[in-house]
Amino acid sequence: MSASVGVERHQDDLNEMQAYLKSFESLPADNTTYSEDDHLFTVAKLVTTAAQLRHETRGAHIRTDFPHPDPNWQGKQITFQLKEENDEHTATGRTVTPLLT
Repeated sequence: MSASVGVERHQDDLNEMQAYLKSFESLPADNTTYSEDDHLFTVAKLVTTAAQLRHETRGAHIRTDFPHPDPNWQGKQITFQLKEENDEHTATGRTVTPLLT
């Protein structure tokens, strides 16, 4: 994560990390329901996906392939919501405007 999804990010590195993380989704789950590794894995997927969606540099999110802020992203954020479907959790990403202006 530090090498591919660290402070400086590039689409190629993000795609590589997403493929790497996806390779673990087909492995059999252990008996630990909510282990620390599960949480770290979920955070890694969410951070990688959010970094791929935001095509700009803003604050601590530095995209070397998109070096400038995009005015269309001003005041917007990416959020994820967990949905339970057939006892599985799936994260869906969406862009929303902040509640407070």
